[in-house]
Amino acid sequence: MTSSRVGQRVRSAARPALLLMVAVTLPACGHRARLVPLGLKRFSLDIAFKDQRKAAQVPSIPQIVAVQQPVPTVTQLVGSLPRPSGAPTTTANESSVRAAPACPTAPAGALPHEPVSGIVGKPPAAGIYSLHNHGTFTLDGPLSLKGEFPPATSMEIANVKDFTTPDATGQPARTISYDVIERSPLSTTTTSYASTATELDLVATVTTTNGQSTSFHPTPPITLMQYQGEGSSWKSAGIDPATGTSMLVQGSIEKREAVDVCGTLYESYRVVSSEQVTNIAAGYDSRTNADDPNVYNVATQLGGLVIRKHVDTTTTFRVNGAQATLVVINTGTVDSVTPVRRSSS
Repeated sequence: MTSSRVGQRVRSAARPALLLMVAVTLPACGHRARLVPLGLKRFSLDIAFKDQRKAAQVPSIPQIVAVQQPVPTVTQLVGSLPRPSGAPTTTANESSVRAAPACPTAPAGALPHEPVSGIVGKPPAAGIYSLHNHGTFTLDGPLSLKGEFPPATSMEIANVKDFTTPDATGQPARTISYDVIERSPLSTTTTSYASTATELDLVATVTTTNGQSTSFHPTPPITLMQYQGEGSSWKSAGIDPATGTSMLVQGSIEKREAVDVCGTLYESYRVVSSEQVTNIAAGYDSRTNADDPNVYNVATQLGGLVIRKHVDTTTTFRVNGAQATLVVINTGTVDSVTPVRRSSS
């Protein structure tokens, strides 16, 4: 059974949910022509693009994207993208590619370490998780670039809270809330989630770049998952009235699926999700490929940890009046279901 929400929730009779941290496909809050900080100097995009001989002044991919996004998290998606070899010199703010560590494969005939559970019974473990990735990016527009998605990235789960308060009927209602923090040399993006007895909501996402913050606070919060098991489906939509940015999610739980996490199999729910984020005034639109929707493998028995995620997202935006298109296709898998180190929060 599906449910739709545009400005308000319309729930179906039975909507259980499961935890999902979908921080990478929601794009970021931007503005029209504005100066881009490059270290201690500032160059506008139009000036930088007029003279390609000034290679050191050409903004990096994440800098181009960061100033245009109407919602913060495309910046986190491209914040660590390297400039391919042969392209103009990188700026001081741009990171280089680091190889993913060697990851063993589970032996033939191995069985999942622990079965997936119907609901999330505990919060996700706080700490920093490393991921290995296989993917590409392509940027077309005033500056055209393409290359390999960073083979190794990380995310942090922080500010985990587990509390019970009375609901609208006075009955006790449990909520698990937490933040997913993704850092790059360009920015820090924090996405806040709240999991109730029936669903997981995206509450807010905030990106801070060079001391300036942009945010997306959808009303109502976006439902990302429901605890209804295989075959369940949902629709959810919300808008940030302060920016005019809207988000639409349509997803389903396709099946149970085992994922190889560096030599150990873990059962998960295979979640298929189509997402779109739009800001008409900013000329911004980001959406998943209709023929290759995003897929999240959610281990509810591990607090809702996303142990593998596949994204295929096309984002169009304006760079000083010119249209640019960024395509990111990537599959990322955690190196371990436990944090590699404690949270810094």
